[in-house]
Amino acid sequence: MSSHAYAPALHLECRAIPLLQALYLGMAALAIFSLILLPWPWWLRLFAVLGLLWPLWRVWTRRGELGGPRLALHWDEGGQWWLEPGPVLLELDREHLLATHWTILRFRPVGGGWRGRFAVILTPGMLGRDDYRRLGLRLRYAEEKPQGNRQA
Repeated sequence: MSSHAYAPALHLECRAIPLLQALYLGMAALAIFSLILLPWPWWLRLFAVLGLLWPLWRVWTRRGELGGPRLALHWDEGGQWWLEPGPVLLELDREHLLATHWTILRFRPVGGGWRGRFAVILTPGMLGRDDYRRLGLRLRYAEEKPQGNRQA
């Protein structure tokens, strides 16, 4: 019997989450509205609003779950993770969280460089229910290390 069980490749395309987009836009609108209502001169309020719009826009365009560039993770049959676009070879840290409604995976690029360590938060809405379920099953199976043939 081989020591490696067959596991099909898993390709995870992370999509934007409409609920998260709505919450982010609502919080941004509330922050801008509260700045407009401050008892400051109009020019100071204008600079404050413009100063807030820049980081809001940067976060929106950089986070895949909000509408930025799409993130794709590929877990091949050999157990290696790849980040696309790139491709960048990743190593999965053993410290990850696997819950019912979200999964947090911590990665670091093999060979250093790029971004250092980073985390990816995945939900069933980002991946689709079937891909999310397959990811959970494969992560649970990967956590169980075979101990070989032990006989008592």
